[in-house]
Amino acid sequence: MPIFKLMIKLCILTIFLLNISYTQEDSKKYIKENTKEEFFLSKHEYGYELYKNPKGVSCQRCHGLYGRETLILTYTKKKYKKQIEKKIFAPNIRKLSFEVFLKRLSSNKPKKKNKMTIMPKYYLSYDEIFSIYNYLQNKE
Repeated sequence: MPIFKLMIKLCILTIFLLNISYTQEDSKKYIKENTKEEFFLSKHEYGYELYKNPKGVSCQRCHGLYGRETLILTYTKKKYKKQIEKKIFAPNIRKLSFEVFLKRLSSNKPKKKNKMTIMPKYYLSYDEIFSIYNYLQNKE
C-alpha cells in the first residue's frame, strides 16, 4: 500500500512539473498561431459600443454621440434675492490628450480642490479606455 501512495505522489509531482514548464508565453504563442485575426467587431465598433454602454453610466448620456460639450442640467439658484440660472456642461472630451483622458477615467477626483464632480467612476481596462479614445478621435 505505501508503494501505491508513493506512485500516486510521483505522478502528481510529474504532472505539476509538466504544467510549470508550459508557460504563459507558450499559451500566447499557441493562441496566436491557431486563431484568425478576424473579430466580431472592428476596433472602431468596439470603441463605440464601450462609449455607448461601458460598465456603468453611458458616456453618451452626458457627452453626446460624438464626445462634444453638452448641456447636462439647467437650474436656478437664489442669491441675494435674485434668481440666477446655472448650467452644468459635460466638457468636450475629444480634445483631450490620451494621458489626460486616461487620468480622468481612472479617477473620479475633481480637477480643482473643494469642487465636486459628477463624473462617475469607471472600472475599465487600459485597452477599453484606449478603444473609447480612438473611437472619439476618429469621429468627424
